[in-house]
Amino acid sequence: MDYIEKPPLIYWLGALSYKALGVSEAAGRLPLAILAILGMAGIIWIASWLPWPKNSSGERRSHWTPAAAGIILGTCAEYSLLSHLQTPDMAVSVCLLWACAFILRSLALPNAGGWTGPAAGVAMGLAFLSKGLIGVLFPCLWSALIWIFVPEWRGRFRFPRILGAAAACLLVALPWVVAMSQRHPDFPVYFFLHHHFARYLTSHYDRPGGWYYYIGVNAAGLLPWTPLAWAAMLGCLTRWRKLESSLRALLLWPLFILLFFTTSHSKLPTYILPIFPHQCLLTAYFLNDLSRQPKSDRWVRAAGLGLAALLTACIPIAFWLRRNAMLPEMIAPEILWIGGFTLAVIAAALAFTAWTRQEDGGATLLRRVAFSAMAMTALLLIGARRMEPYLSARAAAQEIQARWRPGDRIVSYDFYLHAIPFYLRRPVDRLVNWRGEFRLHENDPRYQDRFGDLGALATLPALPGRSFVLMPRRVAREFTTLFKPGRIREMRTFGNTVLAVL
Repeated sequence: MDYIEKPPLIYWLGALSYKALGVSEAAGRLPLAILAILGMAGIIWIASWLPWPKNSSGERRSHWTPAAAGIILGTCAEYSLLSHLQTPDMAVSVCLLWACAFILRSLALPNAGGWTGPAAGVAMGLAFLSKGLIGVLFPCLWSALIWIFVPEWRGRFRFPRILGAAAACLLVALPWVVAMSQRHPDFPVYFFLHHHFARYLTSHYDRPGGWYYYIGVNAAGLLPWTPLAWAAMLGCLTRWRKLESSLRALLLWPLFILLFFTTSHSKLPTYILPIFPHQCLLTAYFLNDLSRQPKSDRWVRAAGLGLAALLTACIPIAFWLRRNAMLPEMIAPEILWIGGFTLAVIAAALAFTAWTRQEDGGATLLRRVAFSAMAMTALLLIGARRMEPYLSARAAAQEIQARWRPGDRIVSYDFYLHAIPFYLRRPVDRLVNWRGEFRLHENDPRYQDRFGDLGALATLPALPGRSFVLMPRRVAREFTTLFKPGRIREMRTFGNTVLAVL
């Protein structure tokens, strides 16, 4: 069957954007920006009505708590990064957040109305259309955990709302599954078995990681809010029995999802993005309640100073490694300086968490760290722009486009750049010495001529027209030994990508 790895929502959104605005990089990224804003709006909405515990002043929450939740999420390193990268993780995270919001409202405010059940079902259906079964599995497991660990809410689970959620979810998600199964009879086995269970239970896709993998990802992804976010979770865990029901429900989400992905045999840093909104809500609560938690306050001070010292020490170490040619070539001097400034800004933000006096409350700390977080994001974007040849295939694609003539072909050797078809508006003609996620189709008669080994390279000079061969820089020297002198007309380097013309 045709290659289908991910559900269609992100492709539908991209197609709508292209239809409305034309095909461009900006149009391609617009859905991501809208989704990221919807995620921030989601946690602001939750924080505006969630029954928070009373603080030392007897208030349920400070007036700035909802805005704080949105600011913290929007300036987290991983959330900010994935609002610029084309992956389904932002879409599924936002849909899951809204599903959780409606479930939480139904339980925390049981008289809120019967609409919360169907609304949660719609969000779950959209989450399924974003990334598959986890869109339904995660909210259902989370609800089961709430039933177990928040016993005072058990009586609030109402069958009509559960039935409404199930019906709405099926109404949104099932038509696509049925249509795909009718058009491609192998779809259920391919989609559910290979791209769900095989990814989770086997090492077939070669994405390993130890038990500590997502601890590091979470620490880096939450920057510069890591000490505050972890202090919030630690504080909630240590006060579990006295904790407000809504906070226990929020805490269960990141804990069980971290456990779920830690036990998976296929790991990527982007997989745990769905836990960040809930962690940011807990962090906003922690800031709201900071003045009456001296133990957590001391932990934040120690963690902030410790991480600030560690990141500060990384700056001279990085320059020493560069001087001794121990860093990758992509780390040019200007990139090193931008990275150094970024680390310095993050270190300053972490130090602010230690300098803030307990009696200042969370508002002062929020302003300081948020300002540093925005500066960090700006520096990261500047650095990404400078590293464009190493991060993007645009320059190589533009070179091919400028020289393209009818009868020419594009060959990808030892890797595959997904952006090439986007920029050139045509597919890569042949994949040599690389299969990746396409390996299931190399024996399909319809696609056999699009795969090849080194022997396929040897035939290129004899074919009519020219061949534009893209390859990683590490294999360029070996590539030149495969042809007689004069066969390779030209070779150009774009970051880590080499373009050869035969």
